[in-house]
Amino acid sequence: QEVQGTFPTHEGLKLKVNPDGTFPPFPGGTVVFRPDRTCLQVVLQMQRVLYHHLNGSGMLAAPLPASTIHMTLHDLISPETASGSAEEYEQEVENSLRDAAEIVEDIRKQYAGKTIAMTADRIVNMVSKSLVLLLRPRTEEDGELLEALYHRFDCIRPLSYPLTPHITLAYYQPGLLDGDLLAEGIDLAGTRPGESPVFTFYPEALTVQRFHDMQHYRDIPERICFCCDGGLNRSVLAANILNHLAGERNLPVTGEARAAYADTQGMPVSDEVWKTLEDHGLCPDREHAHARYLENREASWFTAFAEAHKAGNTDDPYYDFYTYIGLSDTAPAGRAFAALAGTGIKYECNFSGDMPELNYDNPAVRQAVLDVAKYYLDLGVDGFRFDAAKYVYYGEQDKNAEFWKWYMDELRAYKPGIYAVAEVWDSDAITDQYYPALNCFNFTLSQTSGLIADCAKAGRVTTLTNYVDKYLHNVAGLNPDATIVTFITNHDCDRAAGFLSTEKFTMQLAANIYILGPGSPFIYYGEELGMKGSRGGSNTDANRRLAMLWGDGDTVKDPVGSTYETSAQTHETAMRQRADADSLYSYYKKLIMIRKANPEIARGEYKALAFTGTNVGGFTSTLDGKTVAVIHNTTTSPYTVDLSTLTDVDFTIVAAYIGQGDATLNGTELTIAAKTSCVLR
Repeated sequence: QEVQGTFPTHEGLKLKVNPDGTFPPFPGGTVVFRPDRTCLQVVLQMQRVLYHHLNGSGMLAAPLPASTIHMTLHDLISPETASGSAEEYEQEVENSLRDAAEIVEDIRKQYAGKTIAMTADRIVNMVSKSLVLLLRPRTEEDGELLEALYHRFDCIRPLSYPLTPHITLAYYQPGLLDGDLLAEGIDLAGTRPGESPVFTFYPEALTVQRFHDMQHYRDIPERICFCCDGGLNRSVLAANILNHLAGERNLPVTGEARAAYADTQGMPVSDEVWKTLEDHGLCPDREHAHARYLENREASWFTAFAEAHKAGNTDDPYYDFYTYIGLSDTAPAGRAFAALAGTGIKYECNFSGDMPELNYDNPAVRQAVLDVAKYYLDLGVDGFRFDAAKYVYYGEQDKNAEFWKWYMDELRAYKPGIYAVAEVWDSDAITDQYYPALNCFNFTLSQTSGLIADCAKAGRVTTLTNYVDKYLHNVAGLNPDATIVTFITNHDCDRAAGFLSTEKFTMQLAANIYILGPGSPFIYYGEELGMKGSRGGSNTDANRRLAMLWGDGDTVKDPVGSTYETSAQTHETAMRQRADADSLYSYYKKLIMIRKANPEIARGEYKALAFTGTNVGGFTSTLDGKTVAVIHNTTTSPYTVDLSTLTDVDFTIVAAYIGQGDATLNGTELTIAAKTSCVLR
C-alpha cells in the first residue's frame, strides 16, 4: 500500500501488537525458508537503519529478533482465521502443523540439492500492518519451483491471496502513521538500483514453525537450531560441537543425513569436514538418518526462561536465568528493560532487545558460562579474548571484578597457563580493578589521541615510556603475572591509516613503538597493509571492519552496511606487498623478527630512560641477566647521545635498527637517524 500522508494501521494489527508496541499471545503456524548468512546480514542491517531513523516516532513495534527472520512460503493457521473454542483452535493448530511437517519431509527428500535464488526487490508497507522486504525469483525456473512448493500446502489451508515472497522487517505499533517519515526510512534502508542482493534458499532447509507471538517461533518437529557466525561454522570445532549437542539433546530432525551447515543456515558440510573430524579422533555417525544442527545455546536458555515466566513456574531452573523486574517497576537509572510478552515482567537488555542480560548472581548461570569455556578448552583452545568484560554486571565495577576473579580462578584450576585478555574500555583506574583476575587492553596508548600516535607524530617519547614504566609496576602489584596489552586500533575504532600516514612515516613509527615494546601487542587485521576505514557520516562500525585486501582473486565482500568509498582505500593488497621488500607488510615482518630475536623486549623488567631536552626516548629491559635497550627517534633530525648519562649498562652492539636510517654505536655514544628505532645489546 502507498506510504504517504497520515494513515491508520490495519484494524487486525491489534491482534498481533499491543498499543505499547509489545507482542501479545498470537499462536499459530507457518511454513518458512530459513535465511542464508547474506540474507540475515542484509535484513538485520535494514532493521537497524529503520529503527535508527524512526527512533522516537512511536510507529514501530518492538524489534523482531534475528531468530524470527525468514521468508514465508505458506501461512497455515492464525487467530485471524480462528473459529470455535480455544480447545478446538489448539487442535486445529496441532493438526495443521503435523500435516505440514509431513509435506515438508517429502519436499526435503524430493528436492535435495536444489536451490531457489531470490533477489531483494524493495521495502513496502504490507497491508498497513508491517514493513516487509519483497523478494522476487531471480529466474523463471526459480519462480516455478517456489510456486510449486507453495501450492503443496493448499490442501491444509488454501489462501485467498497470492504467493508474495517477503521477509518481515518490523511491525507497526497500532495507531496513526506518518507516511512521509516512513517513506524516508524505507528509502534509507532499502536497496539501491543495480545493487539488489541475491539470496539463496534451500528446499532442504524448509521448516514448519509454530509461533506463540511475533517474537517467538519454534521449529516443528523441534530441533537444535544452527545459528553461528560464518567463519567458526566451517571449522572442525563447529562440526564437533554440532555432533556433541545433537547427541546430547537427541532431538529428531527429519531430512538427509547432515552433520552441519557450511553457512549460517544452508549448505551441508563437505566430505572434507567429515574426514577432518575423523582425523582428529572424532567419529560422528555418518549413517544416521537425521540432520544435526548447532544449538544457539543462549537462545534456548532464554526460551526456557520465557516459558517458565509464562507458566509462573518459580521452581523452573531457568526462571531466574536472566535479570528482570515487574512490568510496573521503575528501571534502575541507566539500564534498559523490555516487556516479555505473555508475562508480568520486563527483562534487562542494555544493548539490544536481542541481548538479554544473564543473571550472574544465579549459581546455575555461572556454572553454565563456565561450562561453555571448559568445552572449548577441552577442544584444545589455549585461551580467550573477552569482549565488553565490564558489562557482566551493568555499571557495577566491583561485582564485575569479583566475577572475573572467580571465573579465571576456575578456568586456571581447570587448565593452568590459560591465556586471557579482557576488553575493558575505560580508564586505568577502572582496569586496575580487573587486573587481579586477568590482563586488560590498554586504551590510554591507543587510537587517535593515544600516546602511541602522539609519539609517532614526533611527540615526546619519554612521556610514553614513563607512563608504561609506571603502568607495569602498578599492575605487577595487583597481579605478579600481569603485563600490558597494547594496540593502536581495533574493530571498534577508526583505522590507524586514517590518522597516521605511511608517506609521512608516522604509521611505521607507531608500529615501532608498540611492537618493540613490552607485553602483548595486538595487530588489527589489515593494519600491516595500511588499510583504511572509519565510521564517517554514516556512523557505522561496518566501515571499520572492511574485507581484507588479499589480492589473490578472493570473493570476500565488505560487511553489509559499509559505505566506505573504494577510492579512499589503499590499493596495496597483501599479495602485492608480500612480494615487495619495501612494503608496509614487509616492514611489520621485520619488526616482528626483531622482537622475536630479542625476547627481553616482551618479557623483561622494564625501565624508562630519562632523556631530557629532546623528544627522543627509550627504555631498557632485563630478562635472565641480559639487558637490551630500545631507542626511538621520532623527530626529523639525527640524534646523538652518550648512553652513560642514561644507564649503567654497557651496550656494545646495535642488534637491530629499523626506520628511515640506521644507528651506530661508538663506545658509549649512540647516533640514531631521524624517524628510526634501534635495539642495543
